[in-house]
Amino acid sequence: MDAFRVFLRGEPRADLVLDTLQLQHPFVVLDGPIGSAGLVGVRAAVLVELCEDHDEPGELGRYPLLVRFIGTDGTEPAWSAAHAFLWSVTRTGEVDEALLLGPGTAPLRYHRGRIAPVRTVRSED
Repeated sequence: MDAFRVFLRGEPRADLVLDTLQLQHPFVVLDGPIGSAGLVGVRAAVLVELCEDHDEPGELGRYPLLVRFIGTDGTEPAWSAAHAFLWSVTRTGEVDEALLLGPGTAPLRYHRGRIAPVRTVRSED
């Protein structure tokens, strides 16, 4: 299953993330920790995982929190949930930078109060 991933930097706490998720759409099932996820929940056909110590490679390692959204009934519900979460959690004042990545969509970055598509630089080989 494809996942949409939201990486967070700054002072976001796990309880802030959980509160933000619950305000958007309450969980049907909530449990944790399971595997590498500190929290796992299901809501509106979307599996949500919160990982405080993720092992994503490269530059993604500088983001201490990862929230993963996996659609159980296609990608549209997961994309909608991830995008709404990005918008909501960045309005709390505790997130300095955030990055939303997922299949078939342009990456989005929150930085300095704005959410914008990530511009990629292509090298001429």
